[in-house]
Amino acid sequence: MKLSHVYLSGLAVLLSVTATPSQADTMQSRCDIYDKPQGELLTSTPCTFSQRQGYISINRDDGISYNLAPVDEAYIGTFEDKNGNWVYRKSGLSPDGVIFKMPTEYLYLYWGKGE
Repeated sequence: MKLSHVYLSGLAVLLSVTATPSQADTMQSRCDIYDKPQGELLTSTPCTFSQRQGYISINRDDGISYNLAPVDEAYIGTFEDKNGNWVYRKSGLSPDGVIFKMPTEYLYLYWGKGE
């Protein structure tokens, strides 16, 4: 009788752990959009950066969102957007953020600068 009670208690713990959804890494940030690297600033807005298992979501406060999927057969830092266009993660803002070369613009994302 005690063995079945221990078994059921262990099973309940296991189910509660496995039923918990994995969390994405999310950070309030600031997105500056340029027409080219160090070019004309088109807009600056707070945004939310989220990454989960290599997939990236960037949600700008002005309503524009980017959902990027890693491209396995390409170099690290190469992603595909919802339209099938490739997006490249670039260095240049370390340790303050990261740059994404989009098909028509450059997104400079500054970590934790949500103001």
